[in-house]
Amino acid sequence: MRRNPRKCKAARRSNISVRAAVFIHSRVKLNANDRGRSAMDIFRFKDGKIVEYRDIVQGIPEKSENDDTMF
Repeated sequence: MRRNPRKCKAARRSNISVRAAVFIHSRVKLNANDRGRSAMDIFRFKDGKIVEYRDIVQGIPEKSENDDTMF
């Protein structure tokens, strides 16, 4: 946050699976003028604790190649 004090992360979708995993799809913007990035955070739980974490981040293109945009 020190490098990007205006950073904003807005969760768009979340899903809890049967295998004790949580998926959170978010849009991350570093400031008001930033186009943003699409991020997927994946948490796996065991005995009530996080045992695995992964993330996937992709820039949001200026123009989508189809009508199915990221958001």
